[in-house]
Amino acid sequence: MKRLWTASWKIVCFFLLWAILYAPFIVPFRRQFEQPIPTTRLYVESMGAVTAIAAAILMRRFVDKRSAMSLGLVPQPRRFVIGLALGMLLITIAITSLWMIGSARRVAVVGFSGSVLAIAAVTMAANSMTQEVLFRGYIQQTIESCFTQIAGIFGSAILFALFHAGAIRSILPAINILAAGCLLGLGYAITRTLWLPIGLHLGWNFVQGPLLGLTVSGQSISGGWRVFQLDGPALLTGGAFGLEGGIVATVVTLLGIGILVKLYPAP
Repeated sequence: MKRLWTASWKIVCFFLLWAILYAPFIVPFRRQFEQPIPTTRLYVESMGAVTAIAAAILMRRFVDKRSAMSLGLVPQPRRFVIGLALGMLLITIAITSLWMIGSARRVAVVGFSGSVLAIAAVTMAANSMTQEVLFRGYIQQTIESCFTQIAGIFGSAILFALFHAGAIRSILPAINILAAGCLLGLGYAITRTLWLPIGLHLGWNFVQGPLLGLTVSGQSISGGWRVFQLDGPALLTGGAFGLEGGIVATVVTLLGIGILVKLYPAP
């Protein structure tokens, strides 16, 4: 119970500190954020990333008495590229599978903008950084330090799923988000760097949302165009939640876990 209490109060303090740091950048401008302008979303996500990193560093230095670099943010471009390529590969396999069985169809692309896509790429990078610092960074590592590596992966994955609970309306999307959290957590656990899960998260979300115009975790984050339309049964396509709510995403996520285990076998 003592270890559970230690992990719990640290995680709660971490979220409270993040909220305190984030609020001054968001609350005064909340009315401007009502319009879904690309630059507005870029600002929101960028401030989220900056304040999440700041909160994690402060907790690490002054509560855990450990180096900020122990979070796993020491630059590792190779790990990031591997994660990015894997995320893009997995979502491409999922969409291609749906297209081959007739549950996805190509549509005419209207309104494409290179500048909007570039802004969306940076926005997605900031969003991925925020979520990975929160869940695979401070939370997973805190749980792991109190219990085991496996507990860190599953514990952070559960909190990751709860973070997306507002958009979840059925059991399969919940299972898939939990599985995605395990995939991302495994990415950190076997490399001890956040750059692989950041790249994986970014590759998956960027291709799915801004690039192809599909719904991501129940949210529309496209640039205003669409490349594919999902028309099949919700069990396959995920329905209103998007591709991540379907069984194809379940299979592809498990495939991703298998690929990581193959790439980084246990010593």
